[in-house]
Amino acid sequence: RSLFDVDKLWIAHNGKFDDKFLSMLGIFSNVQFDTMLLSALFNEEGQQGLKVLAKEVLGIYYDSEVMDSLQKDGVVSISFSNVAKYAVTDVIATYGLYEKYLEDLHGKSFERLFWSVVMPVQEVLRYMELMGVRIDQQRLLDINSQIGRDIDILEKEMVDLAGKSINFNSALQLGALLVNDLGLVIKEKTPTGRFKVDDAVLQSLIGKHLLIEKLVTNRKLQKIQSTYVDGILRVVKVDGRI
Repeated sequence: RSLFDVDKLWIAHNGKFDDKFLSMLGIFSNVQFDTMLLSALFNEEGQQGLKVLAKEVLGIYYDSEVMDSLQKDGVVSISFSNVAKYAVTDVIATYGLYEKYLEDLHGKSFERLFWSVVMPVQEVLRYMELMGVRIDQQRLLDINSQIGRDIDILEKEMVDLAGKSINFNSALQLGALLVNDLGLVIKEKTPTGRFKVDDAVLQSLIGKHLLIEKLVTNRKLQKIQSTYVDGILRVVKVDGRI
């Protein structure tokens, strides 16, 4: 059944999350004002959780008895009254934020952005999350093969430049190689006394030895392969969608 024809203003806090589950039940709402999304525009770096905003903006505190019953470890029996208190507080806090934010929004530079872009786009994102995004798996496999070949070539070049074969992904072996064998200066150390060889350190060493540029490039390729190729392939469903 559809709720679109109901002549009401639908307000939510992170409504896309609720909408996804309602949609699975055949219930379609039409959230026109999302207090979480607007809160992010007001304070991009701040926390956007409803409980935090309810406390900071409205001075509304969730009943401690309710929270204690919801946060216990394991499977617990939560009374209907506690669930009701929790749900009612959600509603009161969301509507309170709506009233406050609606007033504060007027005249702000991002007012048009909120109404014309942010709110319409959240509906598109909700649909994408429900339906999934189709992935060209063969293209990803081709990219994976090419990156694998590039990494193999780089590692052979790295061995030649290092003068020996080591595990370049081992911070201990790499640190020893750079300092003891190649004479590079690394002042930063880990709490255990090992030389730090993180990305920031390698960037600071660029130009000191040809091996460094190869190491930086190799790490970038490994990151692309593990996160954006292998990582995507692992979550593609049988229908070819994420």
